[in-house]
Amino acid sequence: MSDVRNEVVKVLKDCGAIFINTKEFFTYSSGIKSPIYCDNRVLISYPTQRTFIANELAKLIMQKAPDCEIIAATATGAIAHGAWVAQILNKPLVYILSKNKTHGRAKMIEGVFELGQKCVIIEDLISSGQSSINALLAARAHGLNVDKIFSIFSYELNQAKENFAKNNCECFSLSGFSAFSSMLNEDELKILNEWRNAQK
Repeated sequence: MSDVRNEVVKVLKDCGAIFINTKEFFTYSSGIKSPIYCDNRVLISYPTQRTFIANELAKLIMQKAPDCEIIAATATGAIAHGAWVAQILNKPLVYILSKNKTHGRAKMIEGVFELGQKCVIIEDLISSGQSSINALLAARAHGLNVDKIFSIFSYELNQAKENFAKNNCECFSLSGFSAFSSMLNEDELKILNEWRNAQK
């Protein structure tokens, strides 16, 4: 396992972004019940750690999508991270809402972009991948050229892999469940593996 994957999960753990509760499961926005929850929003309160995450995301984007012209962040969790990455890469930034606003210009994508621009999407977290796919489809429907999503952490569920493959999209995460699992005790690992194996 790469040093970056281990370092990222250590940063998340040190910042208190990852929680485990094997007795009362958390509920994801996708509806999935889980004993593990990663809340990357807490990173915005830690300048050194958020800078590390933004730099690693920027490096990964330059490795996997060097022709990227514009950064799109998903609202709301990835907006701050997307802004920092866009600043590092000196790229324009837009953010994608989960649905059209019901006021003002009723837009779903905020910011300025051009049709056909090569875009990557930044997510804070991947569970089922459905919210990422919704953002991907919205970006494509608005004329952006996008087939890659980058995230800070992924639960590495098969459902997400299937969703991305079905929509001709690659997903790259700085770290994920496999890196985090190396820090668990035997009992926690058993419960989390049973949970993962029970997912689609």
